[in-house]
Amino acid sequence: MNLAGVLIQILFPCSPPWYEVIHGLTPANYGMKGSPGGLARIDALLHIQTYTTAFTNSPMVSGAFPSLHAGSATMEALFLAHFFPQLRRWVWGYAAVLY
Repeated sequence: MNLAGVLIQILFPCSPPWYEVIHGLTPANYGMKGSPGGLARIDALLHIQTYTTAFTNSPMVSGAFPSLHAGSATMEALFLAHFFPQLRRWVWGYAAVLY
């Protein structure tokens, strides 16, 4: 699943919402500089440049749709709900938060 997600991310980049604000309706491509988006607020609050530096220098500036966060959470929820049925409500709640 992770390999399929990464291949989709590379072949069909999907720009995050803040790229629409920065670049307009320009199609996503890997020549764009990365942006920390809302995480820049954490850098400003803590007077650090961690997220800004990491996202600006990242070669993967676009995401995948559906996101790998959602895909991994779904796989974990399926596994845990099967083997621990008493936790089904909690693990699917966790996946819903990530969606």
